[in-house]
Amino acid sequence: MSNFLQADIVNVLRNKVSTAVATEPADTSALKTLLDAIYNDPDLKGSIVGQILKNYADNTVTYGGKLNGSVTITNGGTGYSVGDIMPVTGSISGENGSVIVTSVNSGVIDGCEINNAGNKYVGTLTIDTSGKGNSDAVLAMASPATYEEQTIISDYINIAENAGKAKTVAVNAGGTGYAVDDVLSVTTASGTGLTVKVTSVSAGVVTGLSIVTPGSGMTSDTNSGAVTGGTGTGCTVDVTAYII
Repeated sequence: MSNFLQADIVNVLRNKVSTAVATEPADTSALKTLLDAIYNDPDLKGSIVGQILKNYADNTVTYGGKLNGSVTITNGGTGYSVGDIMPVTGSISGENGSVIVTSVNSGVIDGCEINNAGNKYVGTLTIDTSGKGNSDAVLAMASPATYEEQTIISDYINIAENAGKAKTVAVNAGGTGYAVDDVLSVTTASGTGLTVKVTSVSAGVVTGLSIVTPGSGMTSDTNSGAVTGGTGTGCTVDVTAYII
């Protein structure tokens, strides 16, 4: 694959991450759709795309969220009016956010809320009260959650590389007669090769399990499974799987 195409993919990913988290921090569905398309493209699928995504994941860029907290009035100042709008800045990044005075008492601010939520806020927030009233009000707001594209991409890589394999296994019914270190084969509606080990029992009833081999081919993110093997009978499990 040419360096140009690799760079192009990285740029598209970066733009998609930025758009997803700046527009709606919790919504990365647009990014996931793009990654799915890249991962499943026959011209890109396999080790090359994995390498590109891994290299990309090593370069962390942090994106902030929208303003979403309440405004704390530390000092209401003097000379302010309802409707006064004051910009908000972040110590690292942030743009277009502002708050607006909603109520005053003889020029002292006693009510204030978000006017424009802005986007990409990272770090300590500062509300600039200068230029309004007597510029002496002190207002504060908690920073929104931040999102790192490295985490987003790395999480996707983990899912992509383990697609169809077991992620977690939990006891549904503990059965009877089992012993610690019993190795059990799990049968689910889809997928094969999943085995688990009994890590704890209570009077022969399974209370804890760990994955030995994660299997492959599961097509649902939640699965019920029956087990065979070991010294007991009747144990069933709940399995979550990595699904793209």
